[in-house]
Amino acid sequence: MSNPKLEKNKKIEFKNFWLYFLLFFICAIIAGIFGGTIMRGYIIKDIYSPYSDYSEVDLGNLNPSNPSLIISEPKNVVVNQDVKISETINNLKPSFVSVFEKIEVPIIATKLIDDNSGVEVDAEKIDYNYYDLRNPLLIGFIITSDGWAIASVDDNFDFLKTDLVVVDSNRRVYELVNLSEVNSDGLILFRLSEAKNLVVRKNLSKINFFLGQSLLAFKDLNSVHPLNVSSLKETQALLSSESSSLSLELSVPAQDIKNSFIFNLAGDLALIVNNKGELVPAFSYDYQWRSLIETNSLGRPFLGINYLDLSDIKIASSSQDLNKGALLFSDGKVPAVLINSPAAKAGLKEGDIITWINNYELNSGNDLAEIVSLYKPGDKLTINYLREGKTFKLELVLEPSPLEVDISPKL
Repeated sequence: MSNPKLEKNKKIEFKNFWLYFLLFFICAIIAGIFGGTIMRGYIIKDIYSPYSDYSEVDLGNLNPSNPSLIISEPKNVVVNQDVKISETINNLKPSFVSVFEKIEVPIIATKLIDDNSGVEVDAEKIDYNYYDLRNPLLIGFIITSDGWAIASVDDNFDFLKTDLVVVDSNRRVYELVNLSEVNSDGLILFRLSEAKNLVVRKNLSKINFFLGQSLLAFKDLNSVHPLNVSSLKETQALLSSESSSLSLELSVPAQDIKNSFIFNLAGDLALIVNNKGELVPAFSYDYQWRSLIETNSLGRPFLGINYLDLSDIKIASSSQDLNKGALLFSDGKVPAVLINSPAAKAGLKEGDIITWINNYELNSGNDLAEIVSLYKPGDKLTINYLREGKTFKLELVLEPSPLEVDISPKL
């Protein structure tokens, strides 16, 4: 037999359970909203990242095509970019060296009064001349850990008639033991004696340039110019397998920053501005600088073709939608395939479309000249190509470039 009083108490307890549960649920929602507001409003209000609420987003390395970055308060991003610029400047300073005319420390004969006898005696006095670290003749940039550096020099600067020394960021003084001739870009290479374990930065690759990109120009160690990429395009439609170039315009006139080194905010070397105000992409020297370590020479690999990058142009006379690859092409002034070149010896002809080199597909992200620069003379390449709609494959061996740069000792 049921107890009415017990049944009534059970009903009351059941109602109280749901009342407490509802109150707890409402309080949890309110606490979540309040906590989220505090978190986004005061703790992580600078940016919102779709990848992680607590991750740090490097604006200097962010892919410009990524549409999913939301900046909630741009004024804070400006402050953060200032911090990034300051950090980049400090990180880059160890990669620079200052060049000075060598100072001989003369020993001057003089007379001194002996403290004990009061008699005048012969003595030697050192004349303490100094290197003014604020005013070097020029600055150089380290490109190998064993002491090779590069600099842009004025036409009237004569290395051979001047006895020079180099001072690094740690105030160590080095002799110059190797010196190249000034190349067509107005750049010169020199080597620091007995240098080792120097700080080396990467070169910015061609595909990592983009419109609006933030850059820093170092004219000397005391002045830095923030600037941006305002125009970006290929130098010309017809390209060479022996050179990889790019046409750039900056937000600051290049004439105002002659003899400068330009970096992205990650500290990668992007450009060198020579003494004529011309912009020289650092990636165009990738192989040459790498070969300094491997072979102590500046020769480039030689393939011997001129081509059109099909990712940048549309062939009007073709019914095919060819949007990638390298079309071997002659403009009437230069041949598509150079005589006696490795490409000619292997059987490549005008009109062939190279689609693959080894494991690299030629497309908007892989330019033929850049891929070739990854190899050295003597390396074997497997090339896939199209000829009259059919696919073929061949192998060839890269040869040394006929254009060598002399880096023998001259001092």
